[in-house]
Amino acid sequence: MTLRRAASSFLLGALCFAGCAHSTHKRFAPDKKPEGAVATPVPHGTTTENVVLKPGEYLLVVKSDPSGAVAVLNGVPCGKTPCHVIVQANRRGFLREQVSIKVRFIAQDESGASRTIEEVLTTMDKVPAEMRFTPNGATRIVR
Repeated sequence: MTLRRAASSFLLGALCFAGCAHSTHKRFAPDKKPEGAVATPVPHGTTTENVVLKPGEYLLVVKSDPSGAVAVLNGVPCGKTPCHVIVQANRRGFLREQVSIKVRFIAQDESGASRTIEEVLTTMDKVPAEMRFTPNGATRIVR
């Protein structure tokens, strides 16, 4: 195999993995929970009083200052902040699996810069009641 053919094959594979029509990488809609998902976004417009939690589920509120930042949960966009997420935890409140929450602050004009802040919750962490994101970092509010 020539170097040119190997490079084009690699590039095609990388593009397909990133999300082209040939990709086998599956994504799910925010209102549908895939089997075995450790964290699921709550549909926008749902109030916390309307959320019914099963045993082992906890409600996590994701907020940002300024509000309206784009929230991404385990690589899947789940809407703009503030938003609610249902996470799976054991009976003591520790997460069953790692959860990555990214919040993207979009620049309002050319003089500003867009920023992405990521917070990773591991199985050694208890589920916080709330996560607050600013362009400078994230804060966990405990239960």
